[in-house]
Amino acid sequence: MKKEILLFQPEVPVKNPNYLPYSLLPVAGVLEEEGYKVGIVDTRFEDYRKLNLDDVIFCGITSLTGLQIHYGLKISQWIRSANPSTKIVWGGIHSSLLPLQTCAHPMVDVVVKGEGEETIRELAHALEDGKSLEGVRGAIYKEDGHVKDNPDRPWVDMNQYPLPPYHLLKRDQYFLDTININTSRGCPYQCTFCFNRSWNKKSYRYQDPQKVVEQIKYAKEWFPQAELIGFTDDNFFVKHERVKEICRGLISDGVGVRWTAMCRANYIVNFDEEMFVLLKRSGFKGFGIGGESGSLRVLKHIKKGITPEMIVEAVRRCGEHGLVSNVSFMVGFPTETIEDVHRTLDIIDEMRRANPKAKTNGIFVLTPYPGTEAFDEAVVHGFKPPQTLDGWGLNFFSDPNQNPWYTEEYRELLEVLRGLSWIIFSEYSRFHLSPRYFLMTPLKFLLKASAHIRWRLRYFNHAYEWKAYNWYVRRRGHL
Repeated sequence: MKKEILLFQPEVPVKNPNYLPYSLLPVAGVLEEEGYKVGIVDTRFEDYRKLNLDDVIFCGITSLTGLQIHYGLKISQWIRSANPSTKIVWGGIHSSLLPLQTCAHPMVDVVVKGEGEETIRELAHALEDGKSLEGVRGAIYKEDGHVKDNPDRPWVDMNQYPLPPYHLLKRDQYFLDTININTSRGCPYQCTFCFNRSWNKKSYRYQDPQKVVEQIKYAKEWFPQAELIGFTDDNFFVKHERVKEICRGLISDGVGVRWTAMCRANYIVNFDEEMFVLLKRSGFKGFGIGGESGSLRVLKHIKKGITPEMIVEAVRRCGEHGLVSNVSFMVGFPTETIEDVHRTLDIIDEMRRANPKAKTNGIFVLTPYPGTEAFDEAVVHGFKPPQTLDGWGLNFFSDPNQNPWYTEEYRELLEVLRGLSWIIFSEYSRFHLSPRYFLMTPLKFLLKASAHIRWRLRYFNHAYEWKAYNWYVRRRGHL
């Protein structure tokens, strides 16, 4: 057995024991294939400060834009103080979108940009042997005080890698009713708010149907208590025939799972009857749908490629076939008006009339992520992006206070809708995550009553109760 490599999942404010550190599993499997001793450290549940780094080649840290960076830097600082000779390698979406800025940070030695499987394989051998990282495609590194940027690496074949090494996880840390798995990467669409255009460059790669069925069966063997498979693919339904083959494989093998996946409204509208029959027979429960806006003008502006009518029709077809539809919406785009926002509220009501069982995942405020057209547009409208990795660690999801082009009236409306929609539509209130849940239950019911009245009357002014609510959850770290 070769020396050890540690992979870290940074902490986040809400410790969800139903969510595996699945972004670390693919690279962990490759490193195990190469003979390394691999440790996955989920710092949401483990105290990493008790680890011994004496025989560790490098520590890998994954990163999403926001608080995960903040906590990732705390891990990096500890590694640097515990063993200065241990290399610190950052990867993940944020590091790939801003690799040079990430690598410039004193607590980062190397950045893996893009897909990590092959880069991490070469990187591990080079660091173990003390060789230069020159020529390791997909790696950005420091040498002689300078940041050096190697060329990008071609896309990998997702079929050639081992099944996720679940044996590396401390399974007693997790209470799984859903297993998240990934079977494809990328999306051919060009939504302006999505990182995919920079990360995946509008490409789409995927596992063959047989590999997908194998992965589902393997996940169920490891976590038999889980009731649901949740596909984290950016756009699971790009190739309709592939999805049908997966369904046929699940049916013929008698896998007996329930599963969900994200899907575009225009796909659902155009599905043939065979697709719905196969989905139902294979255990499919329902779709997560990106509706985004009820304003056709906004939908065109963000290049969503759908219409409000498609959202309603997709939800109606789901109800017709007994499938769940859980639709997400966004507000706060540059050039959006209060009238546009009210069209979004109206389309939610119309959607629920077309299918009373339709669900709304929430109304979220635009977060301008680097590498997106919405980010570039936000900068034109006055958004000042952080200039350091530390700054991005304090970039909060769905926070209207970060977007300077909002008028005070508009900002207050978005603040109210963000919390109000969560209370109205979510199956699980944020208060369920609080140790003071039982004390907060009366307040929760009062807020629900307020939310429904305000929604019905479309009256969101003088919303002092929602200002108090937003202050509370911000203090609790839930925003």
